[in-house]
Amino acid sequence: MFKVSFIHTPVANRADFKESSLLPDSSEPIADQNQFRRLTGNSFRDLMPLEFSKAAQMAFFLWQRNPLARRMIQILKDFCVGDELQVEVTIKKRSARPGVPDANTERTEGQDAWREFKDDPVNNWDNDISRLIESLLVNGELPLPAEVNDLNGHVRFGYIDPRLIKEVVMLPTNARQPDKILFTPHNSTETITKKVIRQDIDPKSPTFERLTGEVFYFRTNILIGQTRGHSELIELLDWLDGLDQFLFNSMEGNALRNAFVWDVTLSGADQTTVDNFVAYPPRSGSVKVHNDKVVWDVLTPDLKASDQSEATRLYKNFILAGKGYPEYWFADGGQTNLATAEVMTVPTMRMLQAKQKEVRDIIKFIVQFVLDQAIIKKSLTMSKDEYFDIQVNAFDFERKDAAEVAQAFVSAITGLVTAVQSNLVRKDDAVKVIAGYLQRMGYETDETLTAEQIAQQNGEIEANDLYSGKFPPDGDRADDGTEPDPGGRKRPANPPRR
Repeated sequence: MFKVSFIHTPVANRADFKESSLLPDSSEPIADQNQFRRLTGNSFRDLMPLEFSKAAQMAFFLWQRNPLARRMIQILKDFCVGDELQVEVTIKKRSARPGVPDANTERTEGQDAWREFKDDPVNNWDNDISRLIESLLVNGELPLPAEVNDLNGHVRFGYIDPRLIKEVVMLPTNARQPDKILFTPHNSTETITKKVIRQDIDPKSPTFERLTGEVFYFRTNILIGQTRGHSELIELLDWLDGLDQFLFNSMEGNALRNAFVWDVTLSGADQTTVDNFVAYPPRSGSVKVHNDKVVWDVLTPDLKASDQSEATRLYKNFILAGKGYPEYWFADGGQTNLATAEVMTVPTMRMLQAKQKEVRDIIKFIVQFVLDQAIIKKSLTMSKDEYFDIQVNAFDFERKDAAEVAQAFVSAITGLVTAVQSNLVRKDDAVKVIAGYLQRMGYETDETLTAEQIAQQNGEIEANDLYSGKFPPDGDRADDGTEPDPGGRKRPANPPRR
């Protein structure tokens, strides 16, 4: 067990937060001025290097050994990545006319380049992406050095342990953009500097507007002005460790409370008789026979200990509230019903959706770099009016239960029919709304079709089914020369075809 003492140290008692108000002509001795530092500047927003390293080590320790910490990270990872993560790359051509959507060129070179990257055995994307995102959540940083093949632009990436990073240098003109990272490899004293991948904004450069650099550097849980990312567990390190200690102490206390001893009283015996008395604890189910001079009693400890369950729930809910998780997600649903559960889930889903968007942006950035390198090395060519449309699909937070979606779909159609009949909505707009519902249910529809075109297509389908010869089967014909249709009505035996 450990204690993260630096997190709760009062600010007023910390020497590193002393503010220097010395002017150039101050009478304060110069030798004392190095004991102070300005409160302005990036260093104020970052932890000191020793504290940062200690916090990172403790976050890893708790993720590895504390089940509550590990579960919180796992929930984040599953919602951000899960088994539904897919990347789709299409090449589109910009429309020259306003209001006309960009056209899909149907070219597959972009998707092929991405497939070659993710299927590379060194990259091992499908298997490692979950671990990479989990490392980002635990460490707060994800440094991935990239190697580019000079012949075809094929990209392979590695991994740098954030603990090896000595410094992150920001752009002098933009405190939001990391410029370089300095790190020292294992078993080495040499400091290596790598340029962080970002967009080339030099109009004279041959790689203008393309992503270039040597290392991906992604950060999470930062404010503007901070240089290093922080773990998802950093604000809970003390509380997770305190809950661990509390539960271990409760377990030891329960062992003491469950203990008992046999107390034997010998009436009228002197010390010699007591010392020579040999007693063995009775076995379960046995019979102990003695006279009125010997009394056997069972003594159990009364430690006056209060119920620990409410205290455990208090500490656990404080931790869960800090991360925005409802308690019924963590094996405590006894005080939750369906109504309160639905309300409590809304802010959690908002938080998870925001974190998923952050991860999707990271993946989209990596995809864009892979494609840009293929263009720079001329293994993929594109015209000036063409661009990559990158879609990163993950868990759909808007997905609902099938019965709920079906009920909403029926209600929406009923409302749209009433609105169209009342001339409040155009038929074509109603068709687009219905197409949106169908797409959410997993059916691809053509939103460009009008109501008249859909009616015409439905009429052709009905006519083809009606007069295809399948209804009725051969030999099933009425005596009066008519044939029954599936609806039970009669129609001519040989109706004219359209």
